[in-house]
Amino acid sequence: MTVRQTSIAVYRQIQREGLLSKLRWDVYDHLYHYGPKTAREVMAALGLETNQSGRITELLYLGCVHEVGQRRCTVSGRASVIQWDVTPGLPVPTHKPSPKATLKRVRVMLDDEDFSARDIRQVIDSCLRGDDKLDELDAIFAAV
Repeated sequence: MTVRQTSIAVYRQIQREGLLSKLRWDVYDHLYHYGPKTAREVMAALGLETNQSGRITELLYLGCVHEVGQRRCTVSGRASVIQWDVTPGLPVPTHKPSPKATLKRVRVMLDDEDFSARDIRQVIDSCLRGDDKLDELDAIFAAV
């Protein structure tokens, strides 16, 4: 039997201080009480459309949930689906640049012959992950 790494104090603080939006809270609350579960299982239990499973990704970026393994999903029947569970930590806001900012950076890189497709791919991946490496990128652009 595995022991879940949760914290009632963190759960109550998130609830009390409203640290998550309504939908994020609903997903977090469900995982806290009934996890681990697959994204589809959470969405089905909450009566949400499957396109709302992006809330899991948002909670992942905030550090509120993590992957705990894979198994067959009871809703979709698919094998090897990721199971999610809550973490024992508070949400940590991440800086995720807007799509417009990302495209602007890529456009500059495309116009510059010193950047390879690999460099451009790294910028896009970094921005999509929400890595806080924008200062490094700004220094690169300033040097060009």
